Amino acid sequence: TVTSQTGAWDAVRARYAVGDTVPALVGSSTMRVESVGSEDLCLSQRLWSACVGRADVEEAIRLLAVVPGCRSAVAFSEFLRGHYATRRAAETGCLRRPNLCAVVLRDLGLLYPTR
Repeated sequence: TVTSQTGAWDAVRARYAVGDTVPALVGSSTMRVESVGSEDLCLSQRLWSACVGRADVEEAIRLLAVVPGCRSAVAFSEFLRGHYATRRAAETGCLRRPNLCAVVLRDLGLLYPTR
């Protein structure tokens, strides 16, 4: 398991390899790992592809520590969406980062899957 923000990206890089599949946040679809590097993890589904950065994952882990009651992957994704929408440089468009961060944290054992 991941025990710190700084060890998180090492865990991501150790966990994923190009071609691996990862369950989506909800539903039965899967995402394919397209690349994993020193600064981002790129995933794709049938209709889209997107990347989540090292800084995003590390920030998500930091926020998870200050919202201890939020352990559901979907609930945490929604919390992150609100976080991105209310910070100084608010991001209000269609963001995949909250979901992708929740997927990664769930896959690393830090969040519970949605049932």
